[in-house]
Amino acid sequence: MNQATLRFYEELNDHLPAQQRKRDIAVSWVGDRNAKQLIESIGVPAAEIDLILINGEPSPLEATVHDGDRISAYPMFERLDISSISPGTPKRQPRFILDLNLQKLGRTLRMLGFDTIYGLDRHAIVTLAVAEHRIILTRNPSLLKNEKVTHGILLHETKAEAQAREVVHRLQLESLVQPFARCLECNTPLASSALIPRDGVKSWAGEYRCCENCGKCY
Repeated sequence: MNQATLRFYEELNDHLPAQQRKRDIAVSWVGDRNAKQLIESIGVPAAEIDLILINGEPSPLEATVHDGDRISAYPMFERLDISSISPGTPKRQPRFILDLNLQKLGRTLRMLGFDTIYGLDRHAIVTLAVAEHRIILTRNPSLLKNEKVTHGILLHETKAEAQAREVVHRLQLESLVQPFARCLECNTPLASSALIPRDGVKSWAGEYRCCENCGKCY
């Protein structure tokens, strides 16, 4: 019988029962296990983890855990550059892909200026998240347990505005909010455009931006 000590930091504790939060957790197992398997065995999605230390050394989630090891797990860092110690690369300009039932959140995030895709099925979500290094946002924990998924957030809030605040707060994105920097319909960045809106719009809007992809004006 092997035993290791796990410790989770910040919002990763939200996945644990109250008696296990912000304290050392002893985990026992028989045979070979890696860090990802041990972490997910107690209910923490590995996709929400950006850095683990095994006995104080940065390690991949696939690292084999040995008897007596200590594992420290940290959530995704957006403002801190940990590229020199983390096997993954923190996302300076985060891009999101959302579960099917989060379309209102998708429009809200686009309104805040974040590159956001939604409306795809489960397989397409995983495929595109991996291909484009997008962060999956979902309320379905099973989606984040897919072995191909590397970054994701299990949302706790149920309303779109509250979910948007949750994402911005958890990833510390306040300084990256740029309202109306993207088209709400097609996600294309809005910039100075040669497109001219209808005369009726020009009569009351002194400033506007038009999407060069779908033609919608704001």
